[in-house]
Amino acid sequence: MARQQPAQDHWTQEAYLTSAAFVPELATTVLQWLDPQPDDMVLDLGCGDGVLTAKLKETCASATGVDASANLITAAKKAYGSKAGLSWHNVYAILRPGGTFAFEMGGKGNVAEVHAALIAAVIHQGVSLEEARELSPWFFPSEALMRQMLENVGFAVQKIQLEYRPTKLTADQEGGIEGWARLMGAQFLEGLDSPEKREAAVKEVCDVLKTVISHEEDDSMYLGYVRLRVLATKPI
Repeated sequence: MARQQPAQDHWTQEAYLTSAAFVPELATTVLQWLDPQPDDMVLDLGCGDGVLTAKLKETCASATGVDASANLITAAKKAYGSKAGLSWHNVYAILRPGGTFAFEMGGKGNVAEVHAALIAAVIHQGVSLEEARELSPWFFPSEALMRQMLENVGFAVQKIQLEYRPTKLTADQEGGIEGWARLMGAQFLEGLDSPEKREAAVKEVCDVLKTVISHEEDDSMYLGYVRLRVLATKPI
């Protein structure tokens, strides 16, 4: 049976930089879609440690960073002065008429190899298939579903794009697939009732995926990221 406990904030600046520093660096396309102007006021949802928010502040009238992780918001405040407090579910209500909502997230099939490996690993440690699926914190919609969800709220979808984009994992000692699994897959691991089981699950994920995601020529590792980009507006 999966262990039930309050969700923990596993996101720290150190872990983020070690295992996921590439995330803000790969937001070029969606920023081009947004095309921020000097008089724009931007709300950066899921700002992480604030790197992208700081870049937006250089070109916009204002940019405010928001993230579900209190640890990352603390790091962002120290570095850039970003603030927290809003959920992305309130975007439509917050956005002024004629405003633009541009975002990028995991799309259908995102990191499918590690998603399957994590589910299998926790099952092998005594969790049922149903419980393993419920442990997953991820929501990776298709283009059709995302368009439907946004239009149901009232948004007018201007652009939507799904792109398969294999992404190189960090080579840091505490990064790679092990660091990624510990950070991104933390909620799967929380469902196991002992440190020994959690370590065994991490080891299985790394062992299973090693030959699947490794490039033999240089031992680099890539995960199959699928990115869903959207540009939507709030009608006037």
